[in-house]
Amino acid sequence: MEAVWNEIKSAVKEKIPGHCYKMWIEPIEFDKTTEDGVYLSCPNQFYINKTAVFSFQNSNWEKANLCYNSPAMEILNEIRAKIQQGQFELSRHAVDRMLLRNILMPEIQQVIANGEMIEDYPNDKYGPSCLVLGLTLTQRPLHIQCSYPSRPLIKIITIYEPNPEKWVDFKKRSV
Repeated sequence: MEAVWNEIKSAVKEKIPGHCYKMWIEPIEFDKTTEDGVYLSCPNQFYINKTAVFSFQNSNWEKANLCYNSPAMEILNEIRAKIQQGQFELSRHAVDRMLLRNILMPEIQQVIANGEMIEDYPNDKYGPSCLVLGLTLTQRPLHIQCSYPSRPLIKIITIYEPNPEKWVDFKKRSV
């Protein structure tokens, strides 16, 4: 598959100006193939934002998506795996919040499975944790603060429906 990527790069090199190729395409390297697709690596997130999707007419690929596995994404993937395997626990506070806010266990699993890490607390006094935003099957937005996967069990610290007055698109805190 690496050879295919190199052929694609060569084809792109012929179609765009040399300085554009050198800046945007040359740094991208073949990483791996999995059952999910082909992964290409880039030096940083900036490249992803500028070169998100390519369309190649002379290959079998309609789209080649560039994937960037940041440390945050790796942490979230490990959290997802542990939640899916049932390797988690709820803090007393999280249980209280679930009861008060009518949040069900399947909703926690849905949010973690499809959510994104929006805040990271690597130096939290109780241990590294992060805040995940996701939607339930009914499109209810929820925030879940949970521990890093370095613990044997993921700890769900708190869970709540974000207040739109305090959050912009539920992702960034309002000023």
